[in-house]
Amino acid sequence: RAKKVWMVCDSRTDISRSGEESRYIKQLEMHFGAEVKRHVFSAGIVSNAGSGSQSVAKTDDMLSKMHEHAISASSLQNYIVCPAKFLYANVERLTPEKEVEESLDAAKTGTVFHLTMEALYKGMTEVTDTYLRSVKDEWIKAEVDKHIVEVMNCLEVTGRNLVLKSMIVRYVRQTIRRELELMASYGVHRFSILGVEKPLNGTLGNFRFYGVADRIDSFNGRDIRIVDYKTGRVLDSDLEVNDDNAEKVVKALFEGKYAQKPKIALQLYLYDRFIPEEYKGKNVINSVYQPQSLFRSPIPEVKVSRKFKDLMKESIGKVLEEMDDKNVPFRRTSDEEACKYCDFKDICGR
Repeated sequence: RAKKVWMVCDSRTDISRSGEESRYIKQLEMHFGAEVKRHVFSAGIVSNAGSGSQSVAKTDDMLSKMHEHAISASSLQNYIVCPAKFLYANVERLTPEKEVEESLDAAKTGTVFHLTMEALYKGMTEVTDTYLRSVKDEWIKAEVDKHIVEVMNCLEVTGRNLVLKSMIVRYVRQTIRRELELMASYGVHRFSILGVEKPLNGTLGNFRFYGVADRIDSFNGRDIRIVDYKTGRVLDSDLEVNDDNAEKVVKALFEGKYAQKPKIALQLYLYDRFIPEEYKGKNVINSVYQPQSLFRSPIPEVKVSRKFKDLMKESIGKVLEEMDDKNVPFRRTSDEEACKYCDFKDICGR
């Protein structure tokens, strides 16, 4: 006997809602002749961008937390890009909510490639050309399959992952071909493995650093190669670093726009800085294996630039002093390009 009835319909859609009115409303109108008046309420999205403080003051507790854990290259990169992001991710240690995905994304594709390459050389101290030629496609496929199941936490590889599996298998096979070519260019039939997933630790200023080199090897016994696998984007300035362009690369890293920062160059610098004592004094070569580019060109090898190392030492020293200075707050970046895919943009108001 109600004289007035309110019926509420949510027009948002998701996996369980179509966003449409119930057919019951149509039935009331058309079958029973009920008078239905519609009112629409729209809630717009209000951005907090530009509101509130542009920085967060450092506290003793924050400084203490900052020194509890060793810093990685990605942690330092967070601070260089946006000190506020470093605060959320590496001081307060906030983590984004995990999303369930049905197929490999770019990061997981890289993880599967890494795990397969690790399995290829795991436990070995010496790799021969005979061994590399003996690696069968069936073994590569089995390893890639195993790691996709492991990374995706699924029972079998299906759907789009089958296509990505085939792509990763091709990546591994092409990498092996290029390794054989590199051995031939050195005029050797074997090379030494000095470490796979090798932990690298050290200190800079008042901070402890850590990293994990994908591989450390030597093809001639004189030069030490730091190998890094990258299935994502690699800039020329990440690799082509020499005394002539060292200042330009360092400036791009610490002052340049987000998209043009040579992040891999920073990572390799730290790896070079913390190579084990027994290898110091030898020539260090950086080599980034980007599978896509290995179909077009040989494996790149770049000797470490002394000028680049000196400039990086000075610039990183200034950043670390700033991080440790209680009077310098955690400020938000002015480069909003860096905010587009940040996990914490809602927290900071961007």
